[in-house]
Amino acid sequence: MFRWHNIGDEGRCLMKRTACVLFLVSAVACTIPLGVDARLGGSGAAFLSMGGGSRPLALGGAYAAYAEGIDAIYWNPAGIANIEKSCFSFSHAELFADMSHENFAFVFPSKDAAFGISALALLSGEIERTDYANQEGTGELFSANDYAIGLSYARMMTKKFTAGATIKVINENIAEVSANGVVFDLGATYNTGFRNLKFGFVVQNFGPDMAYTGEELEITVGMGGDSLPSEEDIQATYKSESYALPLTFQLGAAMHLYDSPEHRLTVEADLVHPNDQDETYAVGAEYAYREMFFLRGGSTGKNNRGLSGGMGLKFMNFHFDFSFEQHQELSDIKRVSLGFSY
Repeated sequence: MFRWHNIGDEGRCLMKRTACVLFLVSAVACTIPLGVDARLGGSGAAFLSMGGGSRPLALGGAYAAYAEGIDAIYWNPAGIANIEKSCFSFSHAELFADMSHENFAFVFPSKDAAFGISALALLSGEIERTDYANQEGTGELFSANDYAIGLSYARMMTKKFTAGATIKVINENIAEVSANGVVFDLGATYNTGFRNLKFGFVVQNFGPDMAYTGEELEITVGMGGDSLPSEEDIQATYKSESYALPLTFQLGAAMHLYDSPEHRLTVEADLVHPNDQDETYAVGAEYAYREMFFLRGGSTGKNNRGLSGGMGLKFMNFHFDFSFEQHQELSDIKRVSLGFSY
């Protein structure tokens, strides 16, 4: 039977110390420039803010503190420090307009640390080109794809405190035009030891602005019309305006409300501060039966999303996860993940 316990003087002191740490982290977060105009779509490379892995997305993205397992690499790299076995996972989501979102991660542990590699891809599929004279299509095809490859490192600084970082190389391309950049994720988690109460924070996608370059921005400017020979024309290039990346600060807490050999119920709550949207929230809950069968639910206001949910199965060294995400304007997103550890 579940019973509430008096945490005593030691527990109260622990909570006070944790509150102080949380206050300091929040104060530092307020100094990070996250943009003046909170407007959806106000930054580029938006695929980076979609996250990855079915489990965290079923929880509404409330994963800054709860970050554990291989999916933490997409949300808070500090979470991979506790992984004990090498593991990999792959996730696939079908989006609207025949687009897809793919995630891949591999993590291998070392002594009190872990290294990881991850990949994110937003794929458009083939798009038929149109122009003013061919409104129904020219017959030519192109694609618009976004990619990010990340290298992560996390370490257990103490038995309760972990820290991690990820560097990501980004490529966005539309036909013959592309943009390249580098961003960083920095995060940490702290486990108080009381009912597995954890606090965590992460800064995601911190890096310089990006701009497009490519052949389709190159043009020929005629200097004298038909009266001058073609060799008098000048080759010029349109200059693409630079755009900001989806910098996000996320601060959260997670706790086991109930924990026994057969049943576990964990709740999570995050404050989310993106640079292109209003400050919002993410909340989630996970029920586990013998750490083999999982039911999850959550909600978030980020990216015009709403309710989310899913389930998971873990058998020996394999795991399977499924999630769905409601969207206020677009169709729901369904995602599956497969993983293996050894």
